[in-house]
Amino acid sequence: MRRRILPSIVLVALAVGPSFADEPTWKLDANESSYSYVCGGSDWVAIRGKGNSITIRGECSLLEVDGSGNKISVQSVASIRISGNNNDIRYAHAPDGKSKPAIKNKGAANTIRRDQ
Repeated sequence: MRRRILPSIVLVALAVGPSFADEPTWKLDANESSYSYVCGGSDWVAIRGKGNSITIRGECSLLEVDGSGNKISVQSVASIRISGNNNDIRYAHAPDGKSKPAIKNKGAANTIRRDQ
């Protein structure tokens, strides 16, 4: 019976493993700067700082923002996580025909909206 249990445990561990890499694909630590980035479909973008203006083209898996007063425009994003205040995040659409990305907003006075 032991032989059957061990392979089952391994399969479950693989199935529930992390959905994102250990490190972001692109990580920005900056203040009061302007940047552009192109996501390649499964990219995890992490932005830390204040007062940045960022344009992201392409499709991202995850946009993570930690800071305040950032203005971020992203073409397509599946998930947005924010911990910070007064950030303005605009997205054109979510991938796979979804109406909006999954959003976790742990800050205050953040604006997250579809760019019309």
